[in-house]
Amino acid sequence: MTSATPADPAGGGASYPTYPGSDGQSYAYPGAEPGPWAGYTAPTTLAVEPRPSGKARGLTALAVAAVIAVLGLPLGWIWSSFAPWLPGVIESDGLFLQQPYGEQRAGQETWFILLSIGAGVLFAIVAWVALRRFRGPLMVVALAVGGIAAGWIAWRFGHNIGRGHALAEARHGKIGQVVMIPPDLRIKQTGNIGLWHGWLPYLSGVLLYLAIAAIITYLLIASFTASPRLVGGRRGRAPATTPPHTESAQT
Repeated sequence: MTSATPADPAGGGASYPTYPGSDGQSYAYPGAEPGPWAGYTAPTTLAVEPRPSGKARGLTALAVAAVIAVLGLPLGWIWSSFAPWLPGVIESDGLFLQQPYGEQRAGQETWFILLSIGAGVLFAIVAWVALRRFRGPLMVVALAVGGIAAGWIAWRFGHNIGRGHALAEARHGKIGQVVMIPPDLRIKQTGNIGLWHGWLPYLSGVLLYLAIAAIITYLLIASFTASPRLVGGRRGRAPATTPPHTESAQT
C-alpha cells in the first residue's frame, strides 16, 4: 500500500521533490525528502587525447636517440674540462704516462662515471615529462641506444680535446720533457674482431653507465605512476563510481 503524498498548498494537485538524473532530465520521487545527494549528476565519459600512431612514436623515439647521442659532445667537453690531465714523459719511442695507475687516472674515470649517471637521470626525467604522449617501450629503447652512443661520443670527443697538441709536442720535444695528456678511459679495443680496423671499442664498462642510468630512472618513474596506458586500463573511461542511494517511499 502506497503512503499518502503531500498535496500542493495552492490546490494544484500533488507536489513532490525533483532530482536530476544521469540523462539530464528531472524526476519526481513520491514521498522522498531532499538529502545530501540532491543535485548529484552521474559521471560521464572522460575525454582523452588520442594515442599517437605507431609511425609517430617510432620517429619520436629515433629523434630522442639522435638528440641524446649529440649531447655526448658537450658531455665530453665537460669531462675534459673537469677531469685531471695526466703528465706524460717523452721517450725515444713515444709519449708515456708518468703514473699510468695513479689516483689521477682513477679520478678521470670517476668524473666520467658521475657525469654519465647524472646525464642519464636527467635525460630520462626530461623524456618522461616532455614526451608524455609517447611514453612506452619505444622510449626505453631510444634512451638505451642514445645513451650508449652518447657515452661513446663523450669519451672520444673529450679525449681528443688537446690530444693533437700533446702529440705535436711529443714529436718536437726533447726526451724527458713532460707533456700534459688529456683524460682517457681504459677501454679495450676490438682489434681481434676487426670492426673498422679495431677503431670501435667494446661497448661495455663505463661507456654503458649513461644508458643504464637512463633506463633505470625511466622504469622507476613508470613503476610509481598510475596510468591506464601503462597498466592496461580502459582508455577514455572514468573510474567506476558507485551512484548515490536515495531512500525510496515506503510501501
